[in-house]
Amino acid sequence: MRPSPRTTNLLLILAGVIIMGLAGRQNSQLVSLRAEHNLVEEIDPLVGASPWVRFIQVGLGGFRGILVDILWTRATRLQDDHQYFELTQLADWISKLEPRVPEVWAFHAWNQAYNISVLFNTPHERWQWVRNGITLLRDEGLRYNPNSPKLHWELGWMYQHKMGADLDTMHGMYKLYWANEMATLFPSNAPPYAVWTSYPDTAEELAENTAIRSLINTLENAGYAPTEDPFLDEFLGRPVFPKNVIEAFEADPVALQKLLTFLRKQRLQKVYKLELSTMKEVDDKYGPFDWRLPQAHSTYWAYRGMKRTDEKQGLRLHRMIYQSMASSFRYGSFTIIDEHLPPDFSPNLAILDNTMMAYEEALEEYKNVAVEQAHSNLLVDAIMILSEYGQRTRAQEIYEDYTALYPAPKKLDYESFVLQTMFSEGFDALGQDEATHIVEGKLREAYVYLAAGLPDRAEGFFYWAKRVYDKFSTRANDEAQRLKWTRTWNDFREQARQDALRVFRNPEKLDILEQEKIVPTESPPALN
Repeated sequence: MRPSPRTTNLLLILAGVIIMGLAGRQNSQLVSLRAEHNLVEEIDPLVGASPWVRFIQVGLGGFRGILVDILWTRATRLQDDHQYFELTQLADWISKLEPRVPEVWAFHAWNQAYNISVLFNTPHERWQWVRNGITLLRDEGLRYNPNSPKLHWELGWMYQHKMGADLDTMHGMYKLYWANEMATLFPSNAPPYAVWTSYPDTAEELAENTAIRSLINTLENAGYAPTEDPFLDEFLGRPVFPKNVIEAFEADPVALQKLLTFLRKQRLQKVYKLELSTMKEVDDKYGPFDWRLPQAHSTYWAYRGMKRTDEKQGLRLHRMIYQSMASSFRYGSFTIIDEHLPPDFSPNLAILDNTMMAYEEALEEYKNVAVEQAHSNLLVDAIMILSEYGQRTRAQEIYEDYTALYPAPKKLDYESFVLQTMFSEGFDALGQDEATHIVEGKLREAYVYLAAGLPDRAEGFFYWAKRVYDKFSTRANDEAQRLKWTRTWNDFREQARQDALRVFRNPEKLDILEQEKIVPTESPPALN
């Protein structure tokens, strides 16, 4: 006698449930075997997952790969149709189902930082999505794949390219948002390693200090949680504290600073996942970095990835290190020119020697033509930047090394090389309008740095503005009347000074510019 269709369906459902249960048991055994043989650092992918994902993980077991394939097919279609928000939810499910596949996390983070962010018009909204991509890789992707060189590279790329480069129109705001976050941790440019290394790692250890314990008790009695991360923002937001709390702060400011230092160290390690010892290694080997800037962080994550990589991935990560360092040399000095102006990202000259060392290491290890070209470009940039920033002796030394490593058919003297490089079409082809713009631009830079308290940098810009002025003047003879200047050297300087006076508001900086009086002369003296 044949069973009824209803009975058949019930039997099939029962068989499916049994198979799913067996698959779930097999999955647990596979996870145990992976942990036993140290194939992964065992982290439960179900922690923090939704009930639906937990059911699929346990219930389907090995069959969840089929579901992932279906979801990936759907994700590809959404990507092609530019349906990025729906894609975000789908990618989240895939990452929970296959947490140990680095490509899943890279795809999900890229979608948020690159595809979704540009759909918004305000800097803050864009930054939230860029930050989401960084946080996802750092907090989730590397949590489940701590030894993945790919994810270390992807995270470093977010800092190097999306935030550090200038391809996104709002890159300046990303840098500023990130610098503000980092400034909460260390108001200068890096953590005080010696102090923080010896600092307590837990609130219990911190409270062993009697004065700090007393301050913590006062704050806790007033309703605060002084050893929890949010208190740092709460304190820095300058709230109106109760009178007894203010009195406790004033009675022992040292205890207060120690409490804040503890919170900063905890945030560095637990929120930003930065290991203090590794930061110091990176700074000692490649620095000194300004850790408020993205270049330091791309170098950090590439350095960590280098310890977990093979030769093929190693070149990629090594390239990220020397590219990030080159970027830090070019733009890695964070200076507040004036309070109402955006920060100035100018060259970090202190990092040049280590930057060249990173290139030389890559050249020695990989013997790659692309690395040689990158090294050649760095040396040219170093010659030009040092020349403009008042370190011409060092620039000449690097020029001699450069010509020895990469000889040209015809070697120019140092100054001719600088002038020739300064003008892409060559100095001899320069017209008066172009020469005027160059002289004006360099003089404005000179006065800005002079007012900002950087006289060495100002001197370099003054020097090359004068060299261009003098060299161009020698071409203005009877046969080339069109090349004669309509303004004297002092006219140029005075105009640049007046332009700078309109930029600054700080009285002290304005006073520096006011005192820089230009006394007109018929024959302006050459600068030393």
